[in-house]
Amino acid sequence: MVLEQSIQHAKKMEVGSIGSAGLFFDERNSRIKGIHTKLIKSMKDAYEMVELVKDFERRHSQATRTTVRAFVRKPLVEEMRRIQDYKVEAVLPAENALPEFDLVYIGKNSQKRLPDELTAKKEKEILEWVLANVKPISAQQAYERITTAGYYISYAKKEESDVQELLKLYSEAYSRYTFEINEEVITYLFENGNKIIAARNAQRNICSVLVAEKCSLQIENSVVELVELSDFATFRKDRGNGLITALQIFAIELVKKLHPKAIIYAEDRAPWKPVIKSSKEAGMHYAGTLPFHCQIISDRSFNYQLNYEYESLQVFYAR
Repeated sequence: MVLEQSIQHAKKMEVGSIGSAGLFFDERNSRIKGIHTKLIKSMKDAYEMVELVKDFERRHSQATRTTVRAFVRKPLVEEMRRIQDYKVEAVLPAENALPEFDLVYIGKNSQKRLPDELTAKKEKEILEWVLANVKPISAQQAYERITTAGYYISYAKKEESDVQELLKLYSEAYSRYTFEINEEVITYLFENGNKIIAARNAQRNICSVLVAEKCSLQIENSVVELVELSDFATFRKDRGNGLITALQIFAIELVKKLHPKAIIYAEDRAPWKPVIKSSKEAGMHYAGTLPFHCQIISDRSFNYQLNYEYESLQVFYAR
């Protein structure tokens, strides 16, 4: 992917990782994605949306995955599971923004873009272990843990030193990511009202980071705010200190204060147990699984038997 395309993606970060109103083709991740802007109040509305998606798929037949989100009246969610060709992959409560509605992911993968049985089994085991064994901790506990280990939380700044540290951090954490990792793209992460929240050591160096990406959508007569906690990364030498948990708790508290009606969520890497554990510790709730959703090559909790570049994501949300 050329630099210009990478920058275009990063310029759209408020709707890039989050998604955008309408449908678009994401070339880097070979997927069709987007957010439907009409409320789904009946199954007639649902099937009209499906026809729009199918028409877009015909025009982008090179895509190997489709993932679309829509705001669905709660009683219809179970009926939507019976729609042929697409699965309801995740469901997030949306009453903060739209009373009586859920935010529903529907999706499908081509046959060549499906996890093998062993990979799916191991990722499910990680998720089930975390959900059964990890308990939420308080903000005080999270902050005391990182303070005792010599870290503190601050915002990353759009200045040369922080940009270079973020570039080093993302370059160590990911050998391949959903967007290109270079200085110009990292700089664009600061645009569009995103909050880049970092854990620093005593020397004020960035050791861990997350991006709180905000997107405002016009959904019929309502403005809906989505905030995705994404792009988690921690230097290997700083892992195991609860940094991502603390950053998530901080980000959730911040977003609730600044945007009390926002829908807050995260899409965690399914083969990486520490980040799923962090989301559960931060008090987030599991919403569903997105199979082989995007390109990521990084440290994994188990070795894939095949040379997969795509990874599945586990969706969590904050109440």
